Amino acid sequence: MNLLIAPDSFKGSLSAKEVARAMERAAQSVLPSLKTYCIPFSDGGEGALDFLESHFTGDLQWVDTQNALGHPLRAPYYKMGSKAWIELSQIAGLSQLSLEERNPLLTSTYGVGILIKEALNNGCDEIYLSIGGSATHDMGFGIFCGMGGLALDATGNSFIPTGKTLGTVASIDRDKISIPMKSGWLHVICDVSNPPVGPQGAATIFAPQKGATPEQCAILEENSQQLIRILQPLSNQPLASLEGGGAAGGTAAGMVTLFNASLQSGFETFYRWSGLEDLFQKSSLLLTGEGCLDHQSLLGKVPLSLAKKAHLYRVPTLVVCGQIQLDIKTLEACGIVGWKSLLEECESLEYAQKKPFEAIEKVTQKLLISHFKIKK
Repeated sequence: MNLLIAPDSFKGSLSAKEVARAMERAAQSVLPSLKTYCIPFSDGGEGALDFLESHFTGDLQWVDTQNALGHPLRAPYYKMGSKAWIELSQIAGLSQLSLEERNPLLTSTYGVGILIKEALNNGCDEIYLSIGGSATHDMGFGIFCGMGGLALDATGNSFIPTGKTLGTVASIDRDKISIPMKSGWLHVICDVSNPPVGPQGAATIFAPQKGATPEQCAILEENSQQLIRILQPLSNQPLASLEGGGAAGGTAAGMVTLFNASLQSGFETFYRWSGLEDLFQKSSLLLTGEGCLDHQSLLGKVPLSLAKKAHLYRVPTLVVCGQIQLDIKTLEACGIVGWKSLLEECESLEYAQKKPFEAIEKVTQKLLISHFKIKK
């Protein structure tokens, strides 16, 4: 029997690689004859660099740039031949700011533009930009300006827009931007379907997570609506309702409009790159997991998405998570036949938090023993 082990990270505790190692140790202790395939997975967010380093020959390149508030920062991108993987969160992410510094009226993606420009100058002609975890709401105009573009107000003065000043953009100038001649050079990786504006838009849904008050959310919404009126003539699709356009404070919509970028699912991109389709044909069982299995997991997160893929190959799935907030019916509909959570199975929450590797190993052992009905 062959077991495919493909977990995501347990955010804040263990990387996907560490989780996979704990699961593999558990499997080998319970069933020593079991053959295992370990593929630590990612949906393009946390753990993406580990995934890329495991599947592609390349190297990290470090660039002097700036964070969302303009403070100096060195940030990496992963260069794979002529391709580059860039994580917005490494530059303009919430993780780069303290709680007190978070304010989407003031933050910018300018530093991301600097890094993209450097990657292009370093021989890359295809960019994969992962935009999860942003601290910004500038519709990607910081990126545009960081690459050499100009945002102009009504008097023709150039400035770098933030959430607070988006509404004063009157026109743009792209003459000084140098981008690859080939079409489809920019792929934006995002896994939300929210539009840029409206009741389900970026200001309403995501800005509060970035520190915005209700009053500030209203300002961001108004400014975004105004900017979309300026940008709409540049696009052949309705921007206000663009599916996924609200990701990273409207960065997705900005990249589609300004650079004709494609929007791609992080999970589907990594699934295509992983070779898992071949491994599903060789495997009898999938073991996966992440920190929390909840309704967000239904929106393209790793465990349920992999379970659905495995189900297509008639491969059942086992799941180990920190906590599980979904009902049995939902889990079974995805092809999941067994599950356990650290929260329920460990002697204490404190133990699971202090010793996550041991906790995952122990709970995985329990799950495999139960699934295979092994008497101990």
